[in-house]
Amino acid sequence: SEMCIRDRYQRRVHGIYQDIMEDKVEAKTEVKEEGKKEEVKKEEEKKPEVKSFDQGMSISGFVKQALVEELKDLGFSKNVSEKALYLTGGLSTDKAIEYIEKHQNDADFEEELRIVGQEEEKPKSTMSDEDAKKKAKELQELARKKREEKDKQLERDREIDRIKGAKELSGVKEKFEEQSMLREAENRKKEKIETEKELRKMEEQLLRDKEARFGKKFGADGKPASGPGVVEKTPLEKAQSAVTFIKSIYPPDRHPDILENCFGMFKAYLGNLLKDPKNEKFRKINKENKAYKERVATVKGGINFLKAVGFEDKETIFEITKIDEKLIQAALALLEQTSHHHHFTVSYTHLRAHETLRYLVCRLLLEKKKN
Repeated sequence: SEMCIRDRYQRRVHGIYQDIMEDKVEAKTEVKEEGKKEEVKKEEEKKPEVKSFDQGMSISGFVKQALVEELKDLGFSKNVSEKALYLTGGLSTDKAIEYIEKHQNDADFEEELRIVGQEEEKPKSTMSDEDAKKKAKELQELARKKREEKDKQLERDREIDRIKGAKELSGVKEKFEEQSMLREAENRKKEKIETEKELRKMEEQLLRDKEARFGKKFGADGKPASGPGVVEKTPLEKAQSAVTFIKSIYPPDRHPDILENCFGMFKAYLGNLLKDPKNEKFRKINKENKAYKERVATVKGGINFLKAVGFEDKETIFEITKIDEKLIQAALALLEQTSHHHHFTVSYTHLRAHETLRYLVCRLLLEKKKN
């Protein structure tokens, strides 16, 4: 192993020696070549000067370097700055900047511009140093204004984006509120349907209780139903029941106008029949008539009174074909008596027998609350 180490060390020393000798040879060669170059250069200097136009001359001497420096401060290269100034006249950086903006995508945009076929001469400057400084200051101010305008435009764009985002957010919020309102309306509708179902069930139960209490059938309006074992009322009794029902729904102390208008229309219909029974106009009542729709059709029990005195329902009209003068006179007397005596007394049993289901529901609920 010692022999191997010694051989390896000797080979390394020998290599280092050869490298040193080669470096010396190269150094001598370089010195000789440098000497030859100096001799060639001296000989060329002695020869008459010949201008070469192969590569052309630089345009640096044809543009003001102060303006070039201003453009370089704006971030443009020397080649671009000199080319832009030279091709735009060299007196204004404004035109040079316009040229740069217009040709910045050209393939040779960054290449140096050189003049071919002319001797390189430096043109005399026509602008003094003071004017150049002033122009440079103007250009700096112009660049500053452009930067400010760019910042303002950026701020405006941000504001537009902000407003647009706010509008979109507002639209989403309105849509959400609209959907919430629709859901709430749907829930209210369902609650109303459920309440009506419960009310109908309660009314049916109360109707059954009433039938069991009085031992006879009653209709949906709370009146005794007709059928086997039930005495049919006379037309005058039906008219009186209708008047009583109307007054119970619209008490004179609460709804005097409704009673007065409704009973006034009844009196007019019946009075015209007594005056001229053969007049077809008085025998018919048009359902589309405004006075009829407002004063009779909307009053609960009004149509029942017309049917009791002999009017028949025929689609768009009520028509009386057979006139019973005694019935008409008795009904008029009933209406006159009712108009002059708003306050009348009836037995408790009579009220219980003729009260409506809804009134019965309210009365029972009030009695339950009191207990």
